Amino acid sequence: MNYEQLPNRCKNVLGKSCGVATSSEFDEWAKSATLSDITGVSSAGSLTVRLICDAIKDRTGRDILAGRRLGRTPTLGLRSYPNHQGYVYAMRSDRMNAFKVGFSTDPKSRSVQVRTYVPDVVIFFEAYASGEAEMLAHKYLSEFCIGGEWYDCDGSLVREIIQKAVSEVAL
Repeated sequence: MNYEQLPNRCKNVLGKSCGVATSSEFDEWAKSATLSDITGVSSAGSLTVRLICDAIKDRTGRDILAGRRLGRTPTLGLRSYPNHQGYVYAMRSDRMNAFKVGFSTDPKSRSVQVRTYVPDVVIFFEAYASGEAEMLAHKYLSEFCIGGEWYDCDGSLVREIIQKAVSEVAL
């Protein structure tokens, strides 16, 4: 990924925090960038930071995240409607090496929306359930949260947690 491929929100953060506005400026800046250069901007959410770090790694080979979690609080399904029926889904992004766990009545349409800011996202797993099952899945996955509804863990664990949450709510 290069500067031109980054979403606009990433470019805005780079412009505010580092004065980076072009591909050549990004390539030069990326050679010595640090995580604090990016996270110092209040509008830099964990997904934005992760995408910028991935671009730095792609351009320079430097991994400034170096396995660190971004320490954000998970979304515990507060926007969900516990009694509504739909699908608890997991979407995977290979570029981010992370999973998004959410709730929707139409996961395919939701994946199209998510692709506007994570272009490589694909539906990994879905299970028919209520919004309450999504909230429970977020709770169980909270230690792996890298921000919002995104989790850095193995796909088999994500599937297992969603299935567990769905079965517990169904009891």
